Parts: sequence; structure tokens; C-alpha cells
Amino acid sequence: MSERVVIFGAGGHAKVVIEAIESAGHYHIAFLSDSNPNITGTTLKGYAIRSVDDGQSFSDFGLSLGFVAVGNNKDRERIASDVKQKGLALVTVVHPAAMISTSAVLGAGTLIMPRSIINADSTVGDNVIINSGAIIEHDCKIGDNAHVGPGATLCGGVTIGRGSLIGAGAIILPGVTIGNFVVVGAGAVVLSSIPEGTTNVGIPARKL
Repeated sequence: MSERVVIFGAGGHAKVVIEAIESAGHYHIAFLSDSNPNITGTTLKGYAIRSVDDGQSFSDFGLSLGFVAVGNNKDRERIASDVKQKGLALVTVVHPAAMISTSAVLGAGTLIMPRSIINADSTVGDNVIINSGAIIEHDCKIGDNAHVGPGATLCGGVTIGRGSLIGAGAIILPGVTIGNFVVVGAGAVVLSSIPEGTTNVGIPARKL
């Protein structure tokens, strides 16, 4: 029997997480946990949404696994830390339509979406989103809580810092380093390394 997991978050991103978990078949979803009082007590894709502050511990439900289904990088980092303090271990979710090298390393709490590719000797940190159709070439390093958007391409040897967002369809050239908490706009082409805390858009990508 599959182990049961609690999904934290009940928005649009949670929908794709639910479908990825169902497709992979490694875990059974126990329920969703969310702090929004307007949706607690309802359901999402057939799963009950409970309050995160209902006074019950997860051990009361016999649960020890969780996954944070929140798209915003900083919120996902904060919630993941709270989930671990509650005693739950974060699981990694890989959609069966993704292609993952046997030499790639995936962190806890990370989501790998369909048609994404992670090639040889790449390392993906904790609580990362590799979105649909993204390509992570060989020897890339992706920091914790980052998000590589749909259809983005990281060429060989790219480093992505903690909490950074690579927009949909962006291209990062080989060997480039993206600092922590950087935003790369959708469709941007990054030719050279980017310092932390900046937003960069265009072809070639330039700092706003």
C-alpha cells in the first residue's frame, strides 16, 4: 500500500502536484492543508482541505510525510521549514513523463513535471520546481527553493542560486551562474552570469 502524504497548499499549483502524485502512484494523498478559511472544509480534485490550525497534530492521523504545493519560492521555503518542524518528512514528486538521468540528484520536496529533462550529473536542491518541458542539461546545479519555468532551457554547467525564478521559455547559456533570489524573465536569453537579487529580461538579458 502506498504511503500517505499531506499536501500543503490548495491553489492552482496544488492541482498539478495532485495529478503528478496520482500519475506516479508512489503516494496516496491523505488531505490538503491550507490556512485560507474561505476554502477549508471544501475539496480540491476530490481531496478534503483542512485548516493548518485545527488543533490536531499530523501524528493524530498517522501521517509522517508532506509536500509543499506552493508556487511562490519564498512562501514555499517558509512553509517547508514549518512542515519539517511539525515532524513531517518532505517527499520528492517526479511525474512519470519526466526523463531523469540515473546520475542526477534530486532534493527533498522537489517537483519534476511532465516532459521535463534532467541530464547527467545535474543536482537539484530541496523544494525546487522543474516545470513542464524544462530542460536541465548536464552538470547543472540548482539551489534550494528555485523554480525553472515551463519550457526553460539550462545549457550545460549552469548554476541557479537559491530562491531564483527562471521564467517560461528562458535560455541560460553554458557555464552561466545565476545568483540567489534572481528573476529571469520569460523568454530571456542569458549570456553571462547574473548577481543575486536582480531582475533580468530581454534578449540578451539585461538588469531592470
